[in-house]
Amino acid sequence: MSAVVETALGLCLVFYLTALFTAGAVEWCASIVNKRAKALLVGIQEMLDPTEGEPIRAKAQPKSLVRASLSAGHLDRAALGARVANERPSRVIGWLRAWSGWTAPSSEGLNVTDVMRHSLVQPFKTTRFGTGKTRNPSYLPADIFATALLDLAATKQIGGAQADSSMTELAKRLGWSGDGEGLTESLRALAKAADGKTDELIKGIESWYTAQMDRVTGAYKRWAKRVGVVVAVAVVGVLHIDALAITSSLWADGALRASVAASADVAGGCRQTDGTRTPAECALAELDAWGLAGLPIGFQEWSRRPSDAPGWGGLLVGFGLSIAATSMGAPFWFATMNRLVNIRNTGNPPKEAQS
Repeated sequence: MSAVVETALGLCLVFYLTALFTAGAVEWCASIVNKRAKALLVGIQEMLDPTEGEPIRAKAQPKSLVRASLSAGHLDRAALGARVANERPSRVIGWLRAWSGWTAPSSEGLNVTDVMRHSLVQPFKTTRFGTGKTRNPSYLPADIFATALLDLAATKQIGGAQADSSMTELAKRLGWSGDGEGLTESLRALAKAADGKTDELIKGIESWYTAQMDRVTGAYKRWAKRVGVVVAVAVVGVLHIDALAITSSLWADGALRASVAASADVAGGCRQTDGTRTPAECALAELDAWGLAGLPIGFQEWSRRPSDAPGWGGLLVGFGLSIAATSMGAPFWFATMNRLVNIRNTGNPPKEAQS
């Protein structure tokens, strides 16, 4: 029983460290492409102008037009070109905006550019190291957004009417202003619910913004999950994380197995580092250390690669298991290690004394 638990602990430790390093690599990729800031911009743009979401859903429409022409037995290039040209050009522009996170300023209404330029938002922007370029914030508190939005709405023409500079008057005006779409319609609904009370209107906008950010966070997590699988493939391959070989090594070497299992008690140290290195750097250092201690992990293991087809088949299966395990995330393996550590520390129940 003890050998089984210790082997499982050793595997969990390796998977936990690999997943922790993979998560750090995903965050690094997100930082390079400024993914969080772009997701925030798209989320705010969808609030200010819900029609901006339509181009993304319709981006594949030109292909369907080509298929329709080909199914008819010919390709009328002139007719097809005219039909595509008549389709809303903003669909292509909207898709590019959603992909890049950039939004051009508009001459009427509010847009994400106005929000990003507001003085309340400026402190949340960051400066890119080395280039000195200012980057849009990746996070914006709900109260800051609500205050900035109402301040902009009070000084800019929306819904065809110039709003009064008073927040209270703005809330009242939005409750009965003329026909409008998008932002104006949403603000009118919130103003009616607030019954002309500015504090209630701000709370309503905060709740609206929070709900939208929950949706943005979900989209970001799905993106990170997909990228994480790709990164996991690279990490497992480069570091030679073969689940079958690691299991075999732990089972055969009692001293190594006990040492790895004992270190699982303090494996969470990489979650809270002293600031001199990131959790990902800590995890990579731990993996290197265990590779030197005798576990078959590390780039140096490629010098002992298989020489026959069954060996390569076993290696691919081991890699596949490691990739699947790494994709489950560091929190899962950390929780699993804690459960196994509790089982290991509890031990077997004492035998009943014979009468």
